[in-house]
Amino acid sequence: MIPARPATRSWTWADTPFGRQPPDFWLIEDSVAAVMRYDGDGRWLGMDLLSEPSELDRYRSLRDLAVDHAVPLAAYLAAMQAAPLDPSELLGQAR
Repeated sequence: MIPARPATRSWTWADTPFGRQPPDFWLIEDSVAAVMRYDGDGRWLGMDLLSEPSELDRYRSLRDLAVDHAVPLAAYLAAMQAAPLDPSELLGQAR
């Protein structure tokens, strides 16, 4: 008998406070945003360094949104044990 596969949960960016996938960035000293660039296959191409106040406001807002919705690691790990997330679903790969 094959053991039952544990239930998995899936999500999309629309299910998050961001609404869509946010850019990959580092906010450095709160004065420079290093915004990563990738090709269509996900290979890193480089980064853009942004320091204009209006540009920084966007990245500060994204950071604040992430922090406001952060979950303590222990709570996250407990939730993952209760309903594991299948990484292949995130990557769009069939199991």
